[in-house]
Amino acid sequence: MISEQVARKGLVMARDLALQSICQKMRFGAVVIDEHDGLIGFGFNQPLVPQLCCLREGIRSGTELEKCTAYHAEQVAMTSALSLVGDLDRLRGATVVVAGLHPDGREWLRDTFPCSICARMMVALNLGYLVMPSPEGYRMIPAIQALAEALVVATTEPS
Repeated sequence: MISEQVARKGLVMARDLALQSICQKMRFGAVVIDEHDGLIGFGFNQPLVPQLCCLREGIRSGTELEKCTAYHAEQVAMTSALSLVGDLDRLRGATVVVAGLHPDGREWLRDTFPCSICARMMVALNLGYLVMPSPEGYRMIPAIQALAEALVVATTEPS
């Protein structure tokens, strides 16, 4: 598990990466940090076809993900980490740090990410933890808990 200092630095890097996204709905950035506090992957959400961003207008976050035309920041960061280290064992226990920005620049302070697809990928790659911003500063949870929470969001009807 990464230290508080590394988690906070990771959040700053993820926010900076989010600024590079051209997504019209939400901009996200993510970094992957190994168990030795080394940065091994990074990315931001990227629509496959910018003209089709975003087909999810009016759709609740975390649902109907098949309508999203973007690679998610977490997916890009995990893929870049795997490409860089070239070894699944080196990813074991690593931490994904993700941050988001609204189009107007306000920070995304919700506990409803990553989506179920990205959380499933974290678990499949044996990553250990997820760090995300929260009103209290940040929240660090095990990857398997992130998946469980994402599945609840994806399968719960809006109230």
